[in-house]
Amino acid sequence: MSTFAKSRTLRELLAEHEWELPTSFIDVVFLLLLFFVLTMKFHTLEQRLEAWLPHGGGGPPPIEMEVAIQVGAAPGAPQTPTFRVMDWQTTDVNALAGQMQQLAQSGRDRYQVVIDGAQGCPFKHVMSALDACARAGFTKVDFRPPPAGPPES
Repeated sequence: MSTFAKSRTLRELLAEHEWELPTSFIDVVFLLLLFFVLTMKFHTLEQRLEAWLPHGGGGPPPIEMEVAIQVGAAPGAPQTPTFRVMDWQTTDVNALAGQMQQLAQSGRDRYQVVIDGAQGCPFKHVMSALDACARAGFTKVDFRPPPAGPPES
């Protein structure tokens, strides 16, 4: 039969070898952290807003017609958008982009595009309409806020 030496517990082993981080090591870590935070450049897309002011007496060309894109959600299916432009209606974003492209071909400077989101409409549908306008080449698009009050039923 063999005899074993007295086994030591983990607490006894840790008491023999006390480990502490030297203060200088912690100082170095904080100095490196401070260095990287202070030298980092925050890059955002909104740093500069372009503004073009008119020169002289010439103003913008007159707008002949306001084109309102009414955006809503299909009844009973809030994930399905509905888009209405004048007397034309669709649920397809690509069809809306095609319709806006036809308007752009007849002179995009003549139209003022306004996106009119219905109350309770998911914002992603409004953004889909804005993307369709951008694909058609319209760069000046306004938004009409929904009416105040309870949602229509």
